[in-house]
Amino acid sequence: MNANELGTLADSVVQIYSLSAVAKNFTDTHYMDENMLHIGLMMDKINEQADRLKSLLESYQVIP
Repeated sequence: MNANELGTLADSVVQIYSLSAVAKNFTDTHYMDENMLHIGLMMDKINEQADRLKSLLESYQVIP
């Protein structure tokens, strides 16, 4: 993987992490019915995986 590809990966992971955190917060505070609860559970999993990717890139000092 070259530097440009690594930069693109890092940028994508940070964006996905940020967006999933916002979506998770929204679903956590606005669950009003069973459908929103299911969406919230999916967002929890997406956020969890994004956090794992972000932590991995941080451990390799790809992102601060």
